[in-house]
Amino acid sequence: MSFRIEPQGRSMKVMMYSEKYLGAHGLEMECFENFLEVKMDSGACEWECDGQAAGYTLETSGAKRGKVRLRFSMVAQDDGLLLDTSVENLDDHIIDDIKYNACLKSKHVPFFRDSEGKRVFVWTADGWQSVHALPCRVAGGHWRRMQNYFVTDHEPEGLADGFMGHWGFCPAPLAKAFIARQAENAKLVMGFTWDRAFYCRTNMNDSHHCMHAQGQIDDLCPGETRKRIGKIFFAPDGLDQVYAMAKAFFGWKE
Repeated sequence: MSFRIEPQGRSMKVMMYSEKYLGAHGLEMECFENFLEVKMDSGACEWECDGQAAGYTLETSGAKRGKVRLRFSMVAQDDGLLLDTSVENLDDHIIDDIKYNACLKSKHVPFFRDSEGKRVFVWTADGWQSVHALPCRVAGGHWRRMQNYFVTDHEPEGLADGFMGHWGFCPAPLAKAFIARQAENAKLVMGFTWDRAFYCRTNMNDSHHCMHAQGQIDDLCPGETRKRIGKIFFAPDGLDQVYAMAKAFFGWKE
């Protein structure tokens, strides 16, 4: 396989290495950033890992919205990393609108860093558009480096005040919550999405250089379990190739 996976202690963080795609550098991912009340550095994750696959199972206390069991695994493949997740409602009431907020950081990979968004792309009705070319509304004095995007017909409440409070947002909706980053001076593209996702984000500050694809679990009844699949794709031949890879993998019809 092309990737090596290294969990970072008992946090939700994991490093991913690939000589083929990343050289000596590593990607960092928070899986998943502050899931319900479980903070990413809480030490709640007991990872199992053999270098090619890694995962954990945890249960929330129910302090925030409800008690659930999250199962997560990441598996190295030749063309990227497969993310396999499930959430089970352990509580006695419906838990509504559960999401996975997965943060994929390129801050350790020099050729994927991009402070302006000219090489960060989202999928619109007109195909790939760089986030630098899209409109942005900025909240709380912040600037376009921190930005949220939503899929058509899924505009979140409170967006006019800046989704996530102090982050800016793009008022032009996406066709899919598919986000990609192109390497400097190369066709290599990294893309990220889920089988069900309505939101994505960017943070182009030097502390992150990240992109988020937020998987959508939706509402869960007591005792119900729901599974979602995501994937991080690597395409050596550019944006058209990474879209074709995702289209084939997820069975997109358009």
